[in-house]
Amino acid sequence: MITQGLKQRHVRIRALERDNLLLREDNRLLREALEMAAHPQANAVDNSADLRERAGAEADLRETNKGLTALAFSRAETKVAQTDLLASEAALASSRAETKVGQTDLLASEAALASSQAQTEGGLADLLASSVALASSQAETKLSLADLLASAVALALSQAETKVGQTDLLASELANKALSLANDLLVTNEAVLERLIERRTGALMREVEDRRRAEDALRQGEKLQAIGQLTGGIAHDFNNILQLVFSGATLLRRPGLTEERRTVLLDRIDHAADRASELTSRLLAFARKQALHPKALDLNEHLASMSDLLRPALGSLIRLETDCAFDLWPVIADPNQLEVAILNLAVNARDAMLPEGGVFTLQTQNATLEATPERVAGDYVRVAVKDSGSGMTPAVMAHAFEPFYTTKAVGKGTGLGLAQVYGFAKQSGGDVTIESIQGDGTVVLLHLPRPTASALADAARPKSATSVRGTREASGQTVLVVDDNLDLASFTASMLEGQGYAIRCAANASDALALLDAGEHVDAVFSDVVMPGPMNGIQLAGTLRLRYPKLAVLLATGYSQLLAEWNGPAAAEVLSKPYRLSDLMAALERAFAAVGPGR
Repeated sequence: MITQGLKQRHVRIRALERDNLLLREDNRLLREALEMAAHPQANAVDNSADLRERAGAEADLRETNKGLTALAFSRAETKVAQTDLLASEAALASSRAETKVGQTDLLASEAALASSQAQTEGGLADLLASSVALASSQAETKLSLADLLASAVALALSQAETKVGQTDLLASELANKALSLANDLLVTNEAVLERLIERRTGALMREVEDRRRAEDALRQGEKLQAIGQLTGGIAHDFNNILQLVFSGATLLRRPGLTEERRTVLLDRIDHAADRASELTSRLLAFARKQALHPKALDLNEHLASMSDLLRPALGSLIRLETDCAFDLWPVIADPNQLEVAILNLAVNARDAMLPEGGVFTLQTQNATLEATPERVAGDYVRVAVKDSGSGMTPAVMAHAFEPFYTTKAVGKGTGLGLAQVYGFAKQSGGDVTIESIQGDGTVVLLHLPRPTASALADAARPKSATSVRGTREASGQTVLVVDDNLDLASFTASMLEGQGYAIRCAANASDALALLDAGEHVDAVFSDVVMPGPMNGIQLAGTLRLRYPKLAVLLATGYSQLLAEWNGPAAAEVLSKPYRLSDLMAALERAFAAVGPGR
């Protein structure tokens, strides 16, 4: 009830406040209306004076006065309206007075209400006491609820711990399942990867095999091309030589041939044989299969001794210069093959500088070189052969060392000079390279390995005496000629018989041993290296050295792979084919000297 009364009181107060606002608005509007009414009156007075002045001054403005009169009537009507408005305001003021009386009654009601509220507050105090008691009871209830809540929380925690344990167990199971799936996936991936690797490896192997076949085919083609060029060159040169021999032999059979003409023909055949011997020697040098006789050399001294040989070969238009290192290391090389190599380089340089001429330079120096596909790393002695000639193009340099390759005119060169240099360098343990720019000369770099101290000592060790036979007579000494080629054996026997030797012949090593074991007197054995049967010439020489240590042994060979690869102690003197009678007699004398007096 009290709350409802208070609400009603507030409603009334709000209504009174709204009425107040409306009264204030009405007063504002009334003031504005009064102001509007005052201004027209002033304007009317002014206008009337103007009209009177204008009525007295101008008679022709009557029509205008009539309008002004109408305006005056209108303004009079406005004043009447203003009077009515003032009456309305008076009525409004009366209404407001009545409103104030109502407000006075409301204040009285509020006073009565305040008295009632005071009485109500006493009741409220009693109600507050009851409320305190109720709050105390509620507090106790809340304590019980708190205890209950604590128990519930403890239970919830216990349940939570149980759920955590269950969750951990579930997580462990899930982890195990995930691990198992991962392992299965890993195994699958590994299997797939292995298959991919196998397929890729197979593809790569096929690619490598295809490339290898292609490279082998290319190398085989290049090899066949080189062999074709080589055989063509050999056939050309040997056919020319053989033609000289055939022609000479045919002419020698003519009856009535003078001695002078016979001598000329024999000299030409002999010269043809020399050319054939030189050709085979260069081929063996290129193939690195020639029999070398290396010695310890001082290159500076050796090159200086070649000056008398080089100047005639170079000619008067080319100047020879040398630039030798002062502290040059020694080398081990075959001096004869070294001279041939330098001479071949000089001839090529001369042809490159003619007809203008130029400078030919020999330079020596020590060099420590890195490993390349052509040589091992180590210390080398370098011989640089330089010329100021026309130089080479890259295409020419790529084929320069090939046998029978030449850029010279027909009949001006065999194409074997640089091939001999290449073979000599390789067989000596070194290498050779070319540096050239077309129009700016050529430099050929020949590298020979620096020997070790022990190798140098072995090379410097004096060998057995090799004096030439001279005028000593055979004194009835017997030579056993062992050769399966009957023609060669017959020629050799004739040459030796002409020098006073007694001759015995055998077709192979077994026949030779059988003849010696039967007690046949023999002072020397001259055998070919390559023969049919179970024993070759090298094996025969070794057997003879053991059984008959005082027996002189001489081997002859055109070329033997066994002899070229032989690294054991020398069991016999070796004579290279083709040979002249003087070569044969000198070699036989060295063989006798190696074993001392006869058996």
